Amino acid sequence: MAIWHGYILLEKPAVLTLGEWRTALVALRAAWNRVPDDPQPARRLHWRLSVDQTKIIMEASFDTEVVNIGNAATVINGALPQYTVAQITTSLQNNLTLWRVGKDRALSLNEALAYVDADRTAWNGPL
Repeated sequence: MAIWHGYILLEKPAVLTLGEWRTALVALRAAWNRVPDDPQPARRLHWRLSVDQTKIIMEASFDTEVVNIGNAATVINGALPQYTVAQITTSLQNNLTLWRVGKDRALSLNEALAYVDADRTAWNGPL
């Protein structure tokens, strides 16, 4: 197990409806929330959805052996068995970004903030 405190981006696969996407996110939260009772709140999995709810940025202390496309596909398949693991794996290609995995949390945060800053409307709505 390799624990890394950082930020990840997950984008909704086109194949999923918004309702299915929400179901998938609840399942992923349960699977990826390694330290739900940690006394340091930043280490507990928490997230921010984009305005259109198709992208999510998560922060937590992640197990890098678990937070990957293969595991995500298996978890989502458990919640949405109408899709095969292969279908989900294919649809997740290029939709999971781990910013500075294995590096310092601050470096990961900087990349996440730069991503949000590049498209503020998607994250904050019209100003």
